Amino acid sequence: MITAYNLRINPGVSAASRFGRATTGVYPGVLDLLVLSAAGASAAVMRGLLDLHLGLPGHSILLVVLPYTLGLAAVQRNGSGIAMSAAASITFFSMRGLGLGGQIGPGALTSLMALGPLLDFFVSRVKKSCLAIYSAAITAAVVTNAVAFTTRAITKLSGARPGHHLWQSWLPRALASYTVCAIVAGLVSAAIAFRYHQRQENNKRVGS
Repeated sequence: MITAYNLRINPGVSAASRFGRATTGVYPGVLDLLVLSAAGASAAVMRGLLDLHLGLPGHSILLVVLPYTLGLAAVQRNGSGIAMSAAASITFFSMRGLGLGGQIGPGALTSLMALGPLLDFFVSRVKKSCLAIYSAAITAAVVTNAVAFTTRAITKLSGARPGHHLWQSWLPRALASYTVCAIVAGLVSAAIAFRYHQRQENNKRVGS
């Protein structure tokens, strides 16, 4: 259920954002929706068309966390993550309808759909600590990649997408890679989008 409460500006996010200005009003404006849609769509497009050639299981999270984090830092509202995941999902299925997005497998699709709600969940618990924003971004990325890992493992074991590596050799490497890639993605994205120290004057303005 969408209410004024879960669409309101998050004071902790607003105080930490490098964009420096929170939107006002009870409900998101057109610009808010455009920014969130662009963030979600760009994540889907980058994941579908770009290949980093890292050879690391779970590295697709690197292409997803940054657009979502930037979108959150720009709009600064609770519920922003869900909106971005919705936009990413719509973009993904539109690309598939056009025969594009061949780089998006089940694990990567899971990342696009799960990261937004998880980011909302962890960030909504942030009060006035910039370091808590970093922790929330990293935790959301790690949990997202854990879900993506589970999805990929199921498709690999079932034979739907066995891949090039045997299960025995893939499993320990994937466990480490999914975790490390998520931590790096969350930390780097948070550092780009959010400050280390909050702006007290902005925090007072938004919280008033």
